[in-house]
Amino acid sequence: IAIEYGGGTTFRDLKTAPSFSSEDDAVGVTMQPQGGSALLFFPAFADGTPDDRTLHKSEIMTACDDDTEKWIVQMWVHQHAYQAVLPP
Repeated sequence: IAIEYGGGTTFRDLKTAPSFSSEDDAVGVTMQPQGGSALLFFPAFADGTPDDRTLHKSEIMTACDDDTEKWIVQMWVHQHAYQAVLPP
């Protein structure tokens, strides 16, 4: 998928770089889809505590032709008994 088609995945609470002068200057990270690739991330720390920074959304795909698709696959793997936790 070409970048001009949109369809990125935006993480609003991840920051682009630590070089900003203040936290307010930093913006969220958007990963653009690329054909033949996948985006993999872990929504929790190693101890199982949820990482709220991984709250994400899919951007709208625009200017697509009929052959352009974006596939989304989720696989949840739990080390321990699962208890749902909502982000703040």
